[in-house]
Amino acid sequence: MAAPRRRTAQRWWRAPVLGRAPRRRAELALAVSAAVALALGTGAGAAVEALAAEPAGVAVPGSPVELGPVTITLPEELGPWSTTSPDAVRELRAGWTGPVELDGVWGRLAPGSVVVTVLTAEAGAHGGVEQFRASVPQDDAVDWTGGREHASGARVSGDDRELVLVTETEAGDLVVLSVSGPEDAFESGQLTQAFRTATVR
Repeated sequence: MAAPRRRTAQRWWRAPVLGRAPRRRAELALAVSAAVALALGTGAGAAVEALAAEPAGVAVPGSPVELGPVTITLPEELGPWSTTSPDAVRELRAGWTGPVELDGVWGRLAPGSVVVTVLTAEAGAHGGVEQFRASVPQDDAVDWTGGREHASGARVSGDDRELVLVTETEAGDLVVLSVSGPEDAFESGQLTQAFRTATVR
């Protein structure tokens, strides 16, 4: 029963995205929305879809960058990386309808439909990792090395690979890290390594 629901959700996103954005932006949106939806539901997919559709075009180096409470090393080989529009972030937070109250959204985009996204929810506004553990497919090969309680995993949908981490900061804020892109973006292992070794403050 779960697989048909996912296919229906993907079709639901595809129509509006392709209708209003260039193909590359639509692909970015579709690649990341499914991954984040695993952890936070379709409301998160809608938020990241809008975020990916409004790139600001500001290049960031292929080195450690801070996305809210997350520090992650973006592989230089996949760059140049760009940030997302501050206006898009503000609109996302204003229109958020997910299962927890959204506190922060950060994103980085790279050519070839590679997207790194971080979503946060304040302590007390969520049920912790256990609220979302069942939605994250377990995969020891991509298990996060951060040490604290978490759920992390990966899935392949068509030609796209999606890695998801759900954990909490030391202050108890919920953190969702999503790394999505075509399978060939993961071939060198650098993108998976970046995901596994990301740090959460």
